[in-house]
Amino acid sequence: VHDLEDFHRCGVLPWQNILDGGHHEKLVARTQTAWFGAPLDAGGRLRGALRNLETLLMGAFGDLLTNPYEGSRDQRQQLRTMTSVLIGRYINATSIKSPSSNGDDSIIIGTEEADEVRILKQITRDYIISNPSLAAQQKGHKRILETLFESIFEDSSEGPPPYLPRRLTYLWGYAGGRARFAADCVASLTEAEAVGLHGRLQGLSSGSVLDPIVR
Repeated sequence: VHDLEDFHRCGVLPWQNILDGGHHEKLVARTQTAWFGAPLDAGGRLRGALRNLETLLMGAFGDLLTNPYEGSRDQRQQLRTMTSVLIGRYINATSIKSPSSNGDDSIIIGTEEADEVRILKQITRDYIISNPSLAAQQKGHKRILETLFESIFEDSSEGPPPYLPRRLTYLWGYAGGRARFAADCVASLTEAEAVGLHGRLQGLSSGSVLDPIVR
């Protein structure tokens, strides 16, 4: 839900097309394909879930979803309200029961609400995860992580590399091996720290000795 909220602000979600009846079958088909172990009545359940979402979203938030998002006070208020309504709906659809002796699940999730979440996840996959800009960014991030791991691994044959700050060098005593140490170091970095450290190690950014990347 928060992903949908963020990308609605960016204007990349064509809600009129997504919730238009003519596009329902394609969205249902893609959602069903992504549903591991889908039941026999998956198609009908997903169509019902999509109708529920269309009624809820277009009924209460039609103006928000059919007009360009400009960040006005009214639009921001409507968007936050929509987010709260959806999250509240799915939280309240979950209940807990005492575990039984026969191993039944102790968490109960409403079937209709769970199907709606499947639809929302598919919308995220279709319009956000598959976005070319995001795919290019993810490929770049993957390369940064691989390069950082390789650099730290290669430079730690006798101990922590001299370019690592004290915040990370202590991991050497707990890692139990160079690969584990390199992985722990990379996993300890924020996105900005990883990008900054990669830039300096690759000579892409000189930075300043007075501006440590990893604090």
